Amino acid sequence: MLTTSNTTENNILLQEISGQLNVDDNPVLLANSTMPNLSELAEAPADLDLLIIQDSSDTTGSSSGTSKKITVSNFLTNVGSGSSLSASGAGAFITKITCGSNSDVDNGITLSTQKSGEVSVNNFAPLASATVDNSSVRVHVQWEGNSSEWTGTPYVNGSAIPTNNTSAIGGQYARRFEGYIDLDLSAYVDSSTTVSCVYQNITHSTTVSVAGSGPEVSSFQVTSSPQHGQDHYKDGDDVTVEITFNTSDVSSISFEGGTSYATSSIPDSTNFSLSGSVATMTVPVDTTLDTKTSVPFKITAKNALGTTGTAYTSTATIDVISGPVIVSASVGSYPTTNSIQQTELKNGDAVPVTFTFDTNNVDTIVFSGASSDASGNQTVSSVSVSNKSATVNMDISGTTVSNNSGGSDLPFNASARHVSTHGQIGPTFNSGTTKVTVNNQTPTISAATITYPTNQSALKGSEQATVNMVVTNQGSNPTYTYSDPSTTTELTIPSSSTYSADKQVARQGGGYNVSSANFQLLVNRNENGTNSTQTAIVNIADTAPTLTVSSNGGTRMRSGGNDGTSQQNYDIVISTGGQRLLQAPTLGAPQGSLGTFSHSVNATTFTASMGVHDNDSKGTHTYSSINAVNLAGKTVTTIGSGSQYTFGGFVSRTKTLTAQTNEVEINVLHVTYTKVTLSWSGNSSVNSRQAIDTTTQTTNGWCLASTSSTPVTARILDFSKTSASSVDTTITIEETV
Repeated sequence: MLTTSNTTENNILLQEISGQLNVDDNPVLLANSTMPNLSELAEAPADLDLLIIQDSSDTTGSSSGTSKKITVSNFLTNVGSGSSLSASGAGAFITKITCGSNSDVDNGITLSTQKSGEVSVNNFAPLASATVDNSSVRVHVQWEGNSSEWTGTPYVNGSAIPTNNTSAIGGQYARRFEGYIDLDLSAYVDSSTTVSCVYQNITHSTTVSVAGSGPEVSSFQVTSSPQHGQDHYKDGDDVTVEITFNTSDVSSISFEGGTSYATSSIPDSTNFSLSGSVATMTVPVDTTLDTKTSVPFKITAKNALGTTGTAYTSTATIDVISGPVIVSASVGSYPTTNSIQQTELKNGDAVPVTFTFDTNNVDTIVFSGASSDASGNQTVSSVSVSNKSATVNMDISGTTVSNNSGGSDLPFNASARHVSTHGQIGPTFNSGTTKVTVNNQTPTISAATITYPTNQSALKGSEQATVNMVVTNQGSNPTYTYSDPSTTTELTIPSSSTYSADKQVARQGGGYNVSSANFQLLVNRNENGTNSTQTAIVNIADTAPTLTVSSNGGTRMRSGGNDGTSQQNYDIVISTGGQRLLQAPTLGAPQGSLGTFSHSVNATTFTASMGVHDNDSKGTHTYSSINAVNLAGKTVTTIGSGSQYTFGGFVSRTKTLTAQTNEVEINVLHVTYTKVTLSWSGNSSVNSRQAIDTTTQTTNGWCLASTSSTPVTARILDFSKTSASSVDTTITIEETV
């Protein structure tokens, strides 16, 4: 709303609403028949544009005044100098411009400038200018409701902001609004235009620059050649390209990646040189293709404003493949074992393989395979390549072929890797008809069977034995080696390199050996360099055993068997000094009952039981004879130590003592009287041993009488106590060890 008062006392209220002029709030129609049909001025008026005004001081046209015209410049000058003109309400301001239908302030905006000197409200201030890269823009406006309307309607470039694009942004009942309108500025691409917002006859303008399209590729060529003697590019190789654009305004170049294109995805690279509109750039090839394939380049570029041009797919292509390709392979000489070159390979062997490649850029060979392949999982690094060829050792591993009929011919698998940032492994090469002969068969040697002289299990003197070992799976050209692995040579083995299933040997030395190998057969299977060894022990017993007898561990043996006791049994042990015997030894004993000695094949000690009866003679006795035969048939009839044994003492026995008597008889002789003990159930105090054959009253005393032969009398000498006993009692007596 514009209000003016001047010196002619004409108060005029002008408001243009649908062709109607209001004067002091009284509507006056001007050119009533044509005003509604006038076209709308959709931009800021120029100084010489005309306005319609009613001069109230001139009543020529009507009593209310006469309609006249006035220039915008004259109207604004007179209002400013001689009238009081005030704007009722606040203006409308452009606060944000976005591209398309997106309200994100950064969408397509490369540059925006707020008017200087303004205080921002919630980060918003009037927009002075903006640069966009999309001709479809959305203009955002903020305003306050005016005095005659609650909301009000701002116009942007002559078009009203639709109500459904308007929302309230004030709080606490403030009438503050925000709205937007979409404009098409395609007519101003590569130039600038003014976007004006008119509200309440006040205009605010923002300069908008519309960027043109991004850089477009007009031509493309590859200027480099494949490296490393290749006729193609591999993953990780560098390729140099020359790109001609339709402009010199190129700030970044992007490449699209994937198997359909030559490079990896390279976004917004500035690593190029630009001469005029021609860019030269070196980029790495990135591909996982395992067969040689022609692929193009896909390129986009941005200008300084960040506008992206149309994607360009080159008609020029390059041949690519992921990694080095093994073209062929040949196998070198098999290993030599024992100065004989093998004709078969086994697990653990290595054989040289010469590979040819489609490139010189190889630093690693990777072998792979299953049990049906000669190669296992093996990586060979630091490969030296010359003229697209390299020789490496292939390890044989994981194979299961094992037979005595020449093995099996197996292929091998390998792939190559090149030196690059990516280091892609090339396709797997299967050697096909180029195979190696694999056989893991080893010789088989049976366990030994040894035949000794009759009635012997060992050798003595210069006696001979026959060792039987049967060899199978030795191949067609084996070598044999017989030997005596003992530290001191014990056997003579004739024709040590000639195989015989039955090999006759003779004792050469050694006194006694039943535990350490002294016969060995080594068989080499020369086709694949395997070998097997079998050993045996030919028993040697040239030294006679030394016999030691241990009788009850050296302790005298007490008797039993009379007076309700049992015969006593004790262990008699013959030791041979560590030698085995062909049979159980024998031993004669003049007293006691000596049983049969034990025997087992590996035994070196032999045990028999000695029975000792009360009726046997006490004292020390000497064994009468001994006989022991060792494995070689040597007989020993003398005792080295322990030739005597001792019977002494008797086990405890209990006898009944009739009431009021003082003697009982026992049927055993004693040896050591001081070791005889006696106890009486009638009175435990009777425990004092007295001299043999004592007959006098002795308090708590006892003795033995008639000790030269059985029966022997045991006598209680405390007569006062025995005569006072009215019931039968018992006497317990023994001679301790």
